[in-house]
Amino acid sequence: MDYQEIMRDIASGLTGENEKDIQYLMEQMEKYKDHEFGKEIIRACGRLISGMLPEEKVNEFANAFEKDNAEIENELDDLFSTIQSGDYNLALDKVEKLVEKAEELISAGMYQNDSVSDYFCFINPMQELLYGYRHRDSEKDIRPSNFPFATVYFFYGNILFELGRYTEANVALEKAKRWNPMDADIAFEYAETYKAMGDIETFFDYTIEIFNFAYKSEDLARCYRNLGYYFIEKKMWQEAIACEDYSLNFDSNTDAAYGELFYIEQTTHLEIKPAPIETMKKFSRKYGFPLEPNEDVVGLAIAYGENSAENGNDEFAKYFLNIAYDLTHFDEVKQLLNELERKDNVPYEQ
Repeated sequence: MDYQEIMRDIASGLTGENEKDIQYLMEQMEKYKDHEFGKEIIRACGRLISGMLPEEKVNEFANAFEKDNAEIENELDDLFSTIQSGDYNLALDKVEKLVEKAEELISAGMYQNDSVSDYFCFINPMQELLYGYRHRDSEKDIRPSNFPFATVYFFYGNILFELGRYTEANVALEKAKRWNPMDADIAFEYAETYKAMGDIETFFDYTIEIFNFAYKSEDLARCYRNLGYYFIEKKMWQEAIACEDYSLNFDSNTDAAYGELFYIEQTTHLEIKPAPIETMKKFSRKYGFPLEPNEDVVGLAIAYGENSAENGNDEFAKYFLNIAYDLTHFDEVKQLLNELERKDNVPYEQ
């Protein structure tokens, strides 16, 4: 029998009497522990049992879980403060303790992907939505992990990078990507390790990949700045000027692009001016980078924003529509946001 058939068979043996059913499900977990789908069956039975536990037991588990989560969050906050202080050796000592906890959970089989479920650490609805859409042909359920693996490995990689241990940083950030493949901050830091190791071609290739899931204008701007850096390294000055300048369309409040353009001007004495759109289109075709936000990202944000508004879920509607407006500045999106904000008598700020 396949997994679904086994679970249907197990479900047919439930009586509706919680105490008896819990014992029965535990017996099934023992029975199938060495089965091909043993991991999936045990997890499914565990979820069924959790729905049958007495309220006081559920509250007991919930309180213990919240306490553990609070302790981890405090450790992460302390770690972040240490990183901000610039004491990376102390930060490394702290993060290694968190990495040890993560590795223990992984070694114990917690939150490992199986044939039924995939576990991730998405930090917001847009990330989960994007991943689900890009893997819409998969029949697996997307489930959250209750330990912040992605954040822990991200901090670990960041600290190792700052200490000049680029290869190790790359490995840590690869793990962070596994737990949250839709997080641009992780992706950019991962790309930086290749730049630091001198692999400028992989840095370029991975930057092109980030365009596919960038859902904030500032992230798109960083993608173009990355391309600008690549072209500077190649001494392809016109392409570099074009990409650095184009990044300002998405984020004009950063000194990074202006600094690179100043460097090019001082180095080459070329005139710094925006490339004509036809030139940008030529570069886009030649090097394989987009000139607009990813259409799937925009389309999903608008569709889910409109759907949430129609269903009366104004907070989700504003969340998704703000993403769409940040990327596009479409008038129709702005109008929808204004309509939602008028409900609270708060004008939408452009």
